[in-house]
Amino acid sequence: MKLIFFLIGVFLLLLRIVYPRLELWHNNRESGSMITRSDNYIEGIWWSGKIRLSDDERSIAEISPGGHLKFREQDTILKAESDLQGKISYTLQNGTEELPLNDSGRRFITRQIQKMIGLGFFADHRAERIYQKGGADALLAELSNLHMEGSRDPYLKLLFQTDTLTAAQRIKLLQLLDSSNNEQEQQHYLGRFPGIRLRDSGVARAWLQSVGRLRPAFMKKDLLLKYLDTLTRSQEPLPAGQFDTVLALTARFGSAQDCKEVYNHLIDMSPATNAQWIGLIRAAGDLQPDYLTSQLLLKIAQKMPRTDSLVSAYRTSAKKIGNDMDYGKTMRAIE
Repeated sequence: MKLIFFLIGVFLLLLRIVYPRLELWHNNRESGSMITRSDNYIEGIWWSGKIRLSDDERSIAEISPGGHLKFREQDTILKAESDLQGKISYTLQNGTEELPLNDSGRRFITRQIQKMIGLGFFADHRAERIYQKGGADALLAELSNLHMEGSRDPYLKLLFQTDTLTAAQRIKLLQLLDSSNNEQEQQHYLGRFPGIRLRDSGVARAWLQSVGRLRPAFMKKDLLLKYLDTLTRSQEPLPAGQFDTVLALTARFGSAQDCKEVYNHLIDMSPATNAQWIGLIRAAGDLQPDYLTSQLLLKIAQKMPRTDSLVSAYRTSAKKIGNDMDYGKTMRAIE
């Protein structure tokens, strides 16, 4: 029992070292909180009611009657409260000093609002307003300023609802997705690209690079399979320039079973050239354990053209199989 408590204590200590800032989120349509804490730091937003930011983003334009908004960073506090008639009153505290609502106080309000924007507050209405004013380029520019987890979602949703993005804008969007540390967010939005959004070769190349930078193998596999499924349903081949990229990306999964799923799909799509077949045969030969190589080569043998170069590549990969039974079965399939 003492050992269990000791291990729990060590875990909590390591957790505080590795994750010194703990972000707590609670919200619904009319109220919520966003709080970040560590040993000597607190930053948070608490609110109730509907809150609307002014168009110049320097003040609070409206809080529904009886609602409130509070922002705190250490001992700096902005509190805005709406009475039953909707009139807003402020409490401004800069350390131990309470500020009046004069020019200095209004500048203080603007600074705190900018901090809240950086945390993702006001995002829903703000994203729409930015888009109406400056279009997709303005939204893309604003996304580069937002790094708080969860703060970018309204901006990303609006961009993905826009079917008129240019190839250059889609590539910029992919670069911004790469800058996120939230791999669930990356996977979600990368998954919304397959289809018409990847018809442009430059966009597809940037998308594959983004997929390759994800760490979990299952995320990369799922995204690649979704893309390949999209091509299969539309009866389109995998573009020649992308075939080798998909093979190289898959080979780095670190999971043989995940590799097999992608290779199986490529076999079903039937590579278009001898070079593609050879690349796929060699990739199958590099898998372990032996039975996975054997299963893939047996499937390849049913579909590949019987050219001398392909048969030679097939036999070379088959010779990597150490199990005599699997090796014999695989070699007979090509005879």
